[in-house]
Amino acid sequence: MIRRTFWVVGIGILSLFIFSNLGEAKNSKAIGTYEYNLKKYRGKQNVLLVFAPTKKTAEFQQQAEILKEQFKFLKERNSALFYVLVSDDGRADNLKLRDLDAKDLRKQFGVKEGSFLVVAVDKNGKTTGKKTTPQTLEELKKILKP
Repeated sequence: MIRRTFWVVGIGILSLFIFSNLGEAKNSKAIGTYEYNLKKYRGKQNVLLVFAPTKKTAEFQQQAEILKEQFKFLKERNSALFYVLVSDDGRADNLKLRDLDAKDLRKQFGVKEGSFLVVAVDKNGKTTGKKTTPQTLEELKKILKP
């Protein structure tokens, strides 16, 4: 009898906890974590974000090839590189970027799902460039300051 009472009380408390947290999650601003983690780069690194639907998108492949060849440039500019895709295939400064985090970043920068966009954010957290086409090294130099 006592075991059953504890079990019923435990289920009731757990239910209250779950339902109260569902309300908080519904009202919270972000569903992932990188919207907040971009703050960790402030004062330390620039961030270059490449938004694309998939890795197979022509614009993404073109931009990735340019960046692959210019890795030294990104290092000189002290820049973290984010590939923000519409799946769990994205990368955030050499770490896996979850789809939830990618959704947060698209929301934060006003990027429609399925769109290609290159966004540069400086060390102060200010957006210094938004481009809808792949960027050459010369174009990147204009929006990514050392």
